[in-house]
Amino acid sequence: MSKLIDVISKNFALKNTTKRINGVPVTIKAYLGVDTFASIVQTVAQSSFTDGEYHAENREIARRYAIIKYMTDIEIGDTDVAEIFKTTQGNNWYAQIEAEVVKLPLWGEVESAIDKQIDYIIATRQTTFDKLCADLSAMLSADTKADLADVKEVLEKLDKVDKQEFVDAVVEQSVKKTKKK
Repeated sequence: MSKLIDVISKNFALKNTTKRINGVPVTIKAYLGVDTFASIVQTVAQSSFTDGEYHAENREIARRYAIIKYMTDIEIGDTDVAEIFKTTQGNNWYAQIEAEVVKLPLWGEVESAIDKQIDYIIATRQTTFDKLCADLSAMLSADTKADLADVKEVLEKLDKVDKQEFVDAVVEQSVKKTKKK
């Protein structure tokens, strides 16, 4: 039986690369930890939605952010997504980084996982309209015939009651309650 360590030690080609981008060395990560992989997927997938609605343009914005933040050693500090997106447009430095990242087999797996997560969110989310329809369906499928029969019986009995006697009884009950206080 082969041991994993024996197999990977001879074939472990996952090495980070360093590229000079505008004269500055930038490390492109060729492998990720499980938590980082999941963070990329969740960052891009969740950012693709605004108020529960999918927006394809947000996916690309978040994707650029994820490439810089998670796939390089570039420190972005508290730079927000909008600023990252703005600075990556039409700039050769980002195109060089992206070209290196997208050739990695790992990045193909990341993109696939992002797409699957987006599809899952879309398939499982319940809009307000969906919830309303589900609630109405539940009400309609409930056995309301028995409830309606009870209401009908009470209304028929009320129709036979002497209105003056009914008013007198209500007033009398009200007076009794008032005296007890």
